[in-house]
Parts: sequence; C-alpha cells; structure tokens
Amino acid sequence: MKRIKQIALIALQVFALLPAMSQEATLKGFVYDNETGEPVMFASIRLTGLERGVAAGDEGFYILQGLPAGNLRIKVFSIGYDTLTDQLYIEKGMVHVRDFHLRPVSYELNEIQVSADKIAREKNVNISGISILPEEIKMIPSTGSMPDIIQHIQTLPGIVSSGDIGGQIYIRGGAPVQNKTLLDGATIYNPIHSIGLFSVFDPDIITRAEVFTGGFEARYGGAISSVMDITSRYGNVYRYAGKAELSTIGTKLTLEGPLMKRDEQKVSNTSFLFNLRHCFYDEAIRFHYNYTGNKDPFSFTDLYGKTTIFAGNGFKANLFGFHFTDHAGMDGSPLSYDWINKGMGSHLLIMPFRSSALMEGYFAVSHYQMELTEACYVPRSSVINTVNAGLNFIQYFGESNLKYGIDLLSLKTDYLFYSTVNNATNQLEYNTEVATYMQLHLQKSRLILDPGMRLQYYASLSALLPEPRLALKFLITNRFRIKFAAGLYSQNLLSGTSDRDIINFFNGYLSAPVNIKEDYNGNSKSDALQKSEHIILGFEKEFAGILTLNAELFRKHYPQLINYNRNKLYNDIDHPEKPDILTKDFVYEEGHVEGIDLSVKLLLKNAQVTLNYSLSNTQRSFEKPDGSLFEYHPHYDRRHNVNLMAFRRFGKDKSWLANVRWHFGSGFPFTKTVGFYENLELEENAIINYLTQNGNLSIFYDEINRGRLPYYQRVDAGIRKYFVLKGNLIFEVEFNIINLFNEENIFYIDRMTGSTVNQLPFLPGLRAGIEF
Repeated sequence: MKRIKQIALIALQVFALLPAMSQEATLKGFVYDNETGEPVMFASIRLTGLERGVAAGDEGFYILQGLPAGNLRIKVFSIGYDTLTDQLYIEKGMVHVRDFHLRPVSYELNEIQVSADKIAREKNVNISGISILPEEIKMIPSTGSMPDIIQHIQTLPGIVSSGDIGGQIYIRGGAPVQNKTLLDGATIYNPIHSIGLFSVFDPDIITRAEVFTGGFEARYGGAISSVMDITSRYGNVYRYAGKAELSTIGTKLTLEGPLMKRDEQKVSNTSFLFNLRHCFYDEAIRFHYNYTGNKDPFSFTDLYGKTTIFAGNGFKANLFGFHFTDHAGMDGSPLSYDWINKGMGSHLLIMPFRSSALMEGYFAVSHYQMELTEACYVPRSSVINTVNAGLNFIQYFGESNLKYGIDLLSLKTDYLFYSTVNNATNQLEYNTEVATYMQLHLQKSRLILDPGMRLQYYASLSALLPEPRLALKFLITNRFRIKFAAGLYSQNLLSGTSDRDIINFFNGYLSAPVNIKEDYNGNSKSDALQKSEHIILGFEKEFAGILTLNAELFRKHYPQLINYNRNKLYNDIDHPEKPDILTKDFVYEEGHVEGIDLSVKLLLKNAQVTLNYSLSNTQRSFEKPDGSLFEYHPHYDRRHNVNLMAFRRFGKDKSWLANVRWHFGSGFPFTKTVGFYENLELEENAIINYLTQNGNLSIFYDEINRGRLPYYQRVDAGIRKYFVLKGNLIFEVEFNIINLFNEENIFYIDRMTGSTVNQLPFLPGLRAGIEF
C-alpha cells in the first residue's frame, strides 16, 4: 500500500510541474448543448482570420495554444447546431477559459455521423475501435421493440453471438470473460442478461459507447481480447424531462432534471438522472407468444441513477449507482439461475487553470453474485467484490497530447463449482492489481503515431508485466489511409465455465487459480495469468463523402490460456499418486484467431445502408491425458458472419422510419454423437452380475467439435413513427418483427431424443412511449 501511495504522489507532482510555460496565450474550455447540458463532441472552434482551429474532444473539451495578444473573433459550429460567434480579448501570457453553449436545430443523424466519423478518422488512428451514438442503437429492428446496445453490437464486424437465447458475445475469438466492460470507470461483470438479447445498459442513459475489438491503447488493461467503454450522460441541467415506455415484453421509465437553479442563468449547477427498466418476458410469453412453445421464465430489472455537479472552471463531479438483477429458468425443470450486480462510484473531471491539461479521477465499488441451482447437483455460486480507482492525465501540445495515469484494483473472488462427477472446485482469493501507463499521441503532417506502455503488477502473484502498445496511421491522401496496431495484453480474471461447453448458464468468475497443472506440453509456466498478442493491419477509404470502406486483417495469439479441466476424475489430496491432468481443477491451453473484418457504409440524406462481414478462424489446443496435444475449434467459431442493415426516413417532417436487418452466419462447431452404451455403476470390491443389472443410457462422443451445425439466417424488419403533441411532448410508437420469414435456426439438438430446439421464431413486438 505504501508503494501505491508513492506512485500516486509522484504522478500528482509530475502533473503539477506541467503548467503552461510559454508567454503566448492559451484559450480553453468546453462546448455544451444548451438544451441538455451534454458535451458536444467534435465541435469545431475556429479563430477568424488566423486560420487556426481545433475540434472538441470526448468531453467537449478544446484547447488553443500559442495565441497572439489582441481581439480575436471565434466561430463555434457543429452539425445539428446553430453556429455561434463570439469575441474575446486575449492577454499576453494568460490562460483564458471560455465555455460555449450551442443551440440544437433540426438535423439528420446521418449528417452527425458523417461529421463525427470524418473528424475521428482524420485525427485518430481509430483502428479496431467503433464509437456508438445512442441514436444508432435504435436504427435496427429490436427484439420486443426494446432497443438495446447488445443487439446493435452483434451487427458489428468481428463480433459473434452464440445464440438468440442465452447467447454470449465473442469478440474476434475472445471468450466473454476476456472482454472487459466499463461503465463510467466501474468494471461491470456479466453485462448481458441471461436471455442473451439485452444488456444491463438502457440506451437512454448512454452518451457514447466505444468498442475496441483489438489493439486497444495502454490506458486499458486487465483484458486480453476487447474492451467496451460506456459513458453515461448527464441529467438535463435546464429543465425537468423524462420518458415512459411500454412494450410487449417490458417497460421502462427515465427521469432527469436540475436539482438547484442559478436564477441569473436559468441553469442548474447540479442535475440528476434516473432510469428503471424491467423485462417481463416470463409473463409476456403467456399472452403474446404462446404459439412459440417456449415457457421458460426469464425476467430482469435494471436500475441506474446519477447526480452531477458542475462547479465552474471546468470542474465536474458525479456520483452514480446501479442495481441489476436477473432470473432465469427452464420450463418443467427445477433449474434456477439468479444473479445480482450492484455498485456505486464517482467520477471527476478537473481543468487546472494554469495548465494545458485535464485531470480525470474515478472510484467505484461493486458486488456481483450469482447462483445456479439444479435438481441433481449441489448449487454452484460465484461472488466477486471489486474496488477500483484511478487517476488519468492528458497534457496537450498543439494537436498532440500525452496521456498517463495509474489504475488500482482490489478484488475478492469466492467461487464454488461442482462438476458432473461431483468434484468440487472452491476458491476464496483476495487480489490486488496496480498499473501505470503512458500513451503519446503525435500528429505530424500525414502521420499519426500512438506509442504506449503499460506496466501491470499483479501483487498476489508477484508478477510485473510490461505491455507495450503501438498504433499508427498514415494519410496517403485525404480519403485513403492505412493503419497498424500491435500490443501485449494480460489478465488475472477467468471464467469457471469451459470454452468447450455449448450451453452454460453458469457464469462464475475466479482469479488466477492455484490448483492448476503447472506445465503445458512439457514447458513449465511461471504464473497463472492469461496472455495475448495482437497485430492488426488495415485501411480506410472514402468515396464522394457518402461511401466509406474499412478493412482490417487481424491476428490474436494466445500463448497462455486457462480452462476448466474436464479430464479431472480425482481429488488431488486423496489421490496424490495420480497425474495432474486427472486431479487438477484447471489446465493451460493455447490458441489463436486470424481473420478479416470488412465494413461498408453508404450515408444518404434520409437513408443509410451498412454491410459488415467477418471471415475468421478460431482454434484452441489442450493437452490430453496421454500427453499429446489436441486442436479444436471452440463452439463460437463462426467462419463467415454477415450483417446487412438499412433504414430510411420518410413522410412529413421525416417522422416515419423503416428499417431492416439480414443476418447470415455459417454453422457453429459441435461434438457429434457416435453411439450409445449402457453405463453400469461399479463400486469398489462389489460383486455384481453385469448380465442382469440395469445401467444408465450413456453416450459415445466423437472428437470434440468435429461437426458443424447448419448455417444461420434471419431477417428482421421494423417501422417507427413519432408525433409532436405540444412543445417537448412527443409520442412514439414502434412495431418490429424478428425472424420475419420464421427461419428454423437450430439452437441445439437433444442427444437422447433427437429433437431439435430452435432459436427465436417469428416474433412481433410493439412499443409505445411518451417523452416530455
């Protein structure tokens, strides 16, 4: 703990020594929406007559350095807002702070996307990173007419969902536990509800979401495959507002507004945001979807609240809390699956007056607990308690910047699992992780260079891992760019499920295990961490300003993975003479994935067409009891994955919106059934007559995942209409159909009966909502 305090103190001292040293003036501040108080990202701030300008960043922050003294005329503009002009007298050697508030006007989402995407492509490497606006989430047909970010993410290149029901997200060959999810800096475990159709994040609380499918920069750690970083929005600082919705499978309520108002500006320096969402799928199937034959009870409730304080001079602080619950079961079965995920945290943003830098701090605590109860097995459970905190700094040097910071993580994992042969795996561990990072962003002429380094220290394992990262982009022309990224990654957390299982509700978490086979393929291992190496090469091309093409070749190598040992037959304490492969709870594996992601987007005035295609090959290898290596494709390996989406606005005031999505995927791997046999239960020293004793019917399995299921195909369609009743009072209605042509996509086959269980059938959904 003393070492952690020393590192934090040094970081603060370095930050204090970085004030603006030049006698030239600096102008900085934030750009806000003057109806909601939200930051306006990528707004342009131009100095008339000086040919100088800059684009606002993620928090709406801008900074112009090296300004001459005198009167300056400033123009601030962004697509979807009125242009604002201002005049300011600049004093020599002074740092001036000026915030701008833009008034929104009628706009098309496509125009916003063109502007934001173009700036992001020109200013950032932006490789394997996808920014998602909340309105984009609502542009595809949604299950039950309840839009959700997870349904949108499933359409992105490189991302595969293992099924319509109970499915998980696999990103460029990475298992769910290898994908890190953040909400306002807090780590969210198991962010997808058991239905597999909804996340814990309602679109109405999101201001932006960033998904990094690989090659992510040094500020992110503790994940070896991908990162999803979600930032919630502020509550409205100008007026009280809200939204209430009811659909065929759920309901939700959003409330927001100012807490206190400053009379002279009619704007509050504090705001609140509250969101409640409840899914009653278990009740809906009785009334709306009785024809499907699916009686499985699923339900969830999500609560989120946030209070934000704007103290002036660039200081913002918020306090947030969340409480997510989930319940699932199987019709006619005693199986019961429940989890709860709750926590709270705080986030600060400070703009020191005399510095050309931003300081960001966060603190969060969370508790995740789940339990799976079955008729024939002892209940399985998993608990993870987390405290994470950090300080991040951004120092600006013209168009370049330096990011650096420190992250602290303390977690407790309590894991209990019983296998089918009643072998227990029980772990109670306390772990601490400390990391520091530095990321440089250099922009020189046509070259953008982002070198970085992360030092990740796992205190419980006494392991210090350097993780270099590099990303670069070269602008061959203004419309054609090539890009590259590479890096090393590690993580401590692993899942208690096996990558070889097709269906598994149990999403248990545990830290680096002790009871693990100490070598792999004859080579001893120095730690029980999971590790990966990423390398990505791509290009992006724009055609006529309305058509964009993005292509990326990628490879992820996993030199060290940890998986549940399915070969375990004995307890290592009672049977020390048995080989480790038969007694240890976990074993090492290796793996790799390579492929290409392709995205084509056509943006028209009132329409958009997007084609996302992925070609990939994912492989794992493990050590068999005889010492030989066996390679297999995990159950989520999908060779081809295609998503074609389109939407169009029409009618008076463009108040109608029609959308459609076509999804095609090649078949997932599965293990074939070779035959059946009678399994006799033999007890030691017991005398039985095998000719007369009745045994249980058991299955002869083929080699793991040598078969392939049929291809998957589905068409969804929807239509939406809004009515402006009066002022800010808007009524909206939406109708969607999932699986329009009622395709019989196989979920799994019951091996004993041979019956097929299909995924979602023809599924209409209706939603009505009012916004005020």
